Order: sequence, then C-alpha cells, then structure tokens
Amino acid sequence: MKIRRLGRLRLAAPLLALAVAAAACGSDGSSGSGSSSDSKAAAQNDLSGVTLTFATQSPYVKAAFAKSGVLQGTPYKVQFAQFNAATVTTALTAGKVDIGQLSDFALILAQANAQPAWPANDPPIQGVLATQPADDTNYPPIVTLRGKNSGIERLADIRGKKFAYSPGATSELQYLLTLKQAGLTPADVKPVQLDSTVGATALAQGDVDVWAGSPARAGAALDAGAQVLTTTKQTGALGLGVLVASRGALKDQRKNAAIRDFVGRSVGYELWNITQPDQSAQVWVDAAKLTPAKAKATAIANRQVPHILDDALLDRIQHNTADVAYSGGLIKRAVNVREHYYTGFNDTVAQKLKELDVTAKVDAAVAAARP
Repeated sequence: MKIRRLGRLRLAAPLLALAVAAAACGSDGSSGSGSSSDSKAAAQNDLSGVTLTFATQSPYVKAAFAKSGVLQGTPYKVQFAQFNAATVTTALTAGKVDIGQLSDFALILAQANAQPAWPANDPPIQGVLATQPADDTNYPPIVTLRGKNSGIERLADIRGKKFAYSPGATSELQYLLTLKQAGLTPADVKPVQLDSTVGATALAQGDVDVWAGSPARAGAALDAGAQVLTTTKQTGALGLGVLVASRGALKDQRKNAAIRDFVGRSVGYELWNITQPDQSAQVWVDAAKLTPAKAKATAIANRQVPHILDDALLDRIQHNTADVAYSGGLIKRAVNVREHYYTGFNDTVAQKLKELDVTAKVDAAVAAARP
C-alpha cells in the first residue's frame, strides 16, 4: 500500500485538530478579500459596530490571522474566544459566539444528539464553509494502525482482534469504515473504547491489536513498530473541517454581511497556509510552542483546501459520514446533512477561488511538498 511509504516521523508529526479544521480565515496582505466586491458590500452595510466572536481551540488561529494579514481592512471586528473541543458546539448552539470550528462529523453528532431535535428549517447552527485535506494520500488526518505483534498482515486479519478507538470522535467513524472496507461488522471484532492517546499506548504495549486515530497521537505506537493498515484515503472518511455560524448571526443582516466577508477571507487564509508553510510553521513555534521540526511537519500536514458547499460535497458528507454513522450505531437519529449547511455564501467562495487561482496554486504547492 502506497501509504506505507510514509515515514514514522511524518506520521508522528502533530496533526493538530484545530489546524485541520477549516474554520480559520485570512490571506496575506496582497491576497486578502479587503478589496473584493464582498468587502465593499460589507462596508456599505455600515459594519463598523459589528463584532464577530470566533470560537477557536488553540492560540494558533489568532496568531495565524495576524501573520497572514487576513483582517486588514475589515469594516467589522473579530474577537477570538478560546474553548476546548467539547464546548465549541455548546457555545455556538447557545448563541454565545457567532462562528466556530468543527469537523463534519462533530456537526453531524450535534444534530443527531440534539434534545429536542433541531427544526429542519431553523437549526441553531449551520456550516458555511468546508475544507478538505490538501494531500490526504501522504498526510492523512486519521489512520488505522496494526500492532507489531498483532499477527495482522491484511485487513481481513482484524477479525476477532481487539480494535481500539475514541468514542464520539472521528476515529470512531474511521473504526466503522475500516470494518466496512474489510467486509466486517463490529460483531466480528472486539471493540475497545479508549481515549486516543491511551489507545495508542495500548497498541504499543500489545494490549490491543488495532487502533484508529490521528497520527498526532500515534507516537508511542509508531515507536513500538506499529504500521499503517489503512487511512481515511482508503476508507472514505472525509476529514473535513467546517466553519460553522450560529443561526442567530446568520439571521442578523449586518452580521450576515460580516460573515460573508469573513468566509471570503477564509479562502485566502487557507491558501496562505498552503503556499506559505514556513510562515505557518513559525506561528506553530511561537503560538503553540512546537519544536521547529514538529512545526514544519504540522504546517505541511494540516493544509486544507476550501470547497464550495455544492451538491456533490454534501452528498459525500451524507453518504460517507452521516449514513455510515447511523448504520453503525454511532448516532441514534438519521441526519439530513443539508439541513445544517448554509449555501448562501457559495457565490463568494466561488469568486475567491477563481480570483486567487486557488486550484493551480494548491496543485503546485502540494507537488513541491510531496515526499
């Protein structure tokens, strides 16, 4: 399998969930959306008194905004509020923040677990921009590892083995999709629910045979000789990041205009991350206190490409994530993903993708960084 060409050091590099989340925004000073038609429209709406509160999960994002120059010329203010992963959704649904960062799976979990169920025509939060990994072949967001002494050589060999994953996380989705790829069901293995880092340690010690999770948490297992069995690229897990807005903010005319402008700048920000890995790495060093080597690997591994919320992408999220989660018992309520995505900014995203020549620049940058 081609993915085995990935070195241990690369797989052990921290693929921090925050950076994978596509909710950040910005560009360098020259490619920001401050001079775009959307920015002019935002200014015409007199957004001088508008503040968007942005829920983040790491100091990296705030520092990256500053480094990229994305907020230069905004007619509104952006206030950063740091939360842990478990409370971002709560803050968004309660309307305490206007925008935040989630994964596609986290958004599905929020909808499926809501009590009472969200009204189909008026959910409390909606995704306004999605991003997907720039190179999930060489830098997959989630992997499935086999232990060194597990006796597993191919996917079918996981039958009857102890399979560890973190419940409620994307690794649980990867667990189900790995079984599906192998032609198996949860009844064919011995599921073990463990925190991701604990699970990786258990794999290293031989207490479990298979583990699904982020390469960022796999250091102990890889050091003990664990090898990649399959990745999100092979299983079909999307690994998407989603910029999510509260419904209250979207209903507010002035905040809606500010979010539209913010979404346009998000396209530029993701392009900055892809084409300026050295600058991104320095932010990881300064803000997240990573070593230079880990920062460089993280900057490369966490590149995300903005994507229009078109029918093709929403169908993929429905089929590869929501339907798999429901059929596998991860969620107890079937979910229609279209209900929690807001497509009203697609024209802005399309304009920025074309204006910044994103496809060509991403292709060049990915090719240059390919191992």
